[in-house]
Amino acid sequence: MKNYLLFTGIFVLAYVLLQIGSGFVLTAFYTPDLTAPSVPLSSDTEFGAADPVSPLIISVLSLGAAFLSMKYLKQRLDE
Repeated sequence: MKNYLLFTGIFVLAYVLLQIGSGFVLTAFYTPDLTAPSVPLSSDTEFGAADPVSPLIISVLSLGAAFLSMKYLKQRLDE
């Protein structure tokens, strides 16, 4: 069970780091479109909502994948 939890933790950590890294890259290369008609710019800033369900679903799926692959490999090695 320890191996499954370790795999899941590393998988979720890699997912979070990729999300943060891609956010930095997208922010660095973003160029706003200033050719739009002159409309007063809004001073309100809207941020996206973080969805805690997504990493949870990914970790459960990775745990299932690790469990099934280990079960399959163990079954193949026992033959």
